[in-house]
Amino acid sequence: MKRKLILLFAVIVLIFTFSFGALAAGSLSANNISAKTGDTFTVEVKLNNNPGIIATRIFIDYDTKYLSLQKVENGVVFPASKALFGKDYSEMPYKMLWEDALSPDITANGNLALLTFKVKAQDPSGKTLIRITVDKSSTFDEELKEKSIGDAVCTVSFPSVTAEKKETTTQQTTKKTDPETAKTTSESTRQPSETTTKKADKPTTKPVPPVTSPTTPSATKVQEETLGTMTPATEKTTSMDATGAKTTTASQGTPEVSVTQPSSNDGETAVETEKAAEAVADLNESQSETQTAPIQSEPSEKKNLGYLWLLTVIPVAAVIIILIKKKAGADNVR
Repeated sequence: MKRKLILLFAVIVLIFTFSFGALAAGSLSANNISAKTGDTFTVEVKLNNNPGIIATRIFIDYDTKYLSLQKVENGVVFPASKALFGKDYSEMPYKMLWEDALSPDITANGNLALLTFKVKAQDPSGKTLIRITVDKSSTFDEELKEKSIGDAVCTVSFPSVTAEKKETTTQQTTKKTDPETAKTTSESTRQPSETTTKKADKPTTKPVPPVTSPTTPSATKVQEETLGTMTPATEKTTSMDATGAKTTTASQGTPEVSVTQPSSNDGETAVETEKAAEAVADLNESQSETQTAPIQSEPSEKKNLGYLWLLTVIPVAAVIIILIKKKAGADNVR
């Protein structure tokens, strides 16, 4: 029973010790900096939640391409006489040590050290880091027990680099966008112009059909009104009848004039018949010329053409009738 109580008490003590140790752990912190090439700035390294120590050592690590350590100063936690700092500022990493073995634990909080840097060049990424690391093996209290103190990081930003990067990015984006915009604009401009050109290629006016005045009769209509429905006489037909005589037929419109040529035995009748045929041919030619001449649309000229037709046809018909009667008389005499 006693053993169980002892074990329980030991567990409680251990738990309390670990919990207290965890609560008593300290930490370092450093302020962030914004600078540009040639600037000088100071980093304040602060000790927070000091667990009670008599000694500690820290390492300062940074990129010597962009920063250079110019000066180091003691803070307020340890007396200046207890501070041992490296004399070579270019040493990497740079070391800082505090030790006061004759005094009780120091529990003060505040600036542990002040670090002065100068910007040699700006990191293209736009920032660089200063790391402050605690050497745990060199951090202990008056009973020489190690104490836990957290590390710190200082971020040095270069706004000018960030601005340049943004400007460069904007220019690159603009350069990438401009050709696309120009291409789109060119296409949008070319499409209407091509449409306009295509439209311009097409005839803008439609062919105007010939207008026929309703008051002006066509040539065909005038011809039909003047000559009836006669077709122009352009052909002569010669045939043989049953007696062996030749028959010549001249067509002019609807009326057809036939002339029978007797045989060669009757000389006078043949001469008269040839004369009649020539007269008919002359009549047909005059009618053809009349039909091909320009037809006037005035009513008076229509009437004149009608009268001319009647005056021409009647005598010719009379001559033909006389010739036919003579031929018939001659046949009867024979």
